[in-house]
Amino acid sequence: MIIRVLLAVFIVTPQLIGAQVNLVPNGDFETNTVKDFPCSWLVDDGNINDYLYDWFTPIATTTDVMSNYADSDCWARTPNTGEGFMLPHSGSVMVGFINYSPDGGCQPNEWHEYLSVELTEALTPGNMYCLEFYVALGANSLYATNNIGALFTTGSPENTSCTPIFKKPQVNVSQVVKNTTQWMRIELGFLADSAYRYLTLGNFFNHAETIIEEMKEKPALTPEGTPVITDEDVAIEYDEESTGVSHLAYYFIDDVKLYLCPSVKTTPTKPSGN
Repeated sequence: MIIRVLLAVFIVTPQLIGAQVNLVPNGDFETNTVKDFPCSWLVDDGNINDYLYDWFTPIATTTDVMSNYADSDCWARTPNTGEGFMLPHSGSVMVGFINYSPDGGCQPNEWHEYLSVELTEALTPGNMYCLEFYVALGANSLYATNNIGALFTTGSPENTSCTPIFKKPQVNVSQVVKNTTQWMRIELGFLADSAYRYLTLGNFFNHAETIIEEMKEKPALTPEGTPVITDEDVAIEYDEESTGVSHLAYYFIDDVKLYLCPSVKTTPTKPSGN
């Protein structure tokens, strides 16, 4: 499935995409700092920059790196990850992030995860740019959401807080993304109004502004009456009785591209009449 935002004077075609220069370094996540990839989800001050060149986690939440380099019994091993079955869209590595969790563990009790990158060059104000990436919902997610967006900034978005980034993104997926068995290709276009140098992907809206749909029944309770999936912060730690359902909306992402949109070529027509 493809989501496209149609532009008035620009078009995007598969033939033209291949000819464009990608301004996102390591957009496929295949250039790695190590081959000893994490076995589990990242915790505490874990940063995807510990494993991937160029990319980093902008706030104090823990976006994950998943690959077939991890041991076969690992939570972060593809394709049988702890968040659902999925192969990377290309290569051996993909990234996973929480787009919504009802148990935030951070003020204002919302937990969002992001991934950021410094572009290879600053954007030129007045130019139209096309952003492309692939996403899929983890099949073990209890919820699905909209609001997978892209925020462009002139400076680094890094800070030490876990508070979500509540800034209006230049582009945003407004429909709920429910695909769990195949990758969804997203294509979005926007007109640059500043010399943006950084790209951040994630959810930039609060719970009230996000469409949240329940995908499956909630897990059964233990005899003590507590959920079998528990974690003080983000509810993703599984115990031996786990049903395999995560109390959140968890998404995989791969193959991020940003390029100057190709313009439509027009052919002059001969005026009618004498």
